[in-house]
Amino acid sequence: MKFQDHVLRQIGERIAQLGLTNCPVFQSETISIGRQPIIVNVGGVPGGALQDAKTNILFLIALNCELCGRVMMFNSETHSRLKASRRSDPDRRPRA
Repeated sequence: MKFQDHVLRQIGERIAQLGLTNCPVFQSETISIGRQPIIVNVGGVPGGALQDAKTNILFLIALNCELCGRVMMFNSETHSRLKASRRSDPDRRPRA
């Protein structure tokens, strides 16, 4: 499973809006977005059936610093909700 190219571009734009274009450790511009999501099982039984009502799967976006190896993770579902809310409410779009 990989993020599609247009999704990666949108994520990159959103991350830049948040000011995360440089590594917070070295202040270098060596940040890259991972093409594959980091999948995290929250609640339920690890490795158990996904039908368990207590299980929640998170698909995280990884930002990697190629210089120091620092990894920052963001919830991809939040990115989707932000995109959907901007479509439904044009006044909430970021201003240029």
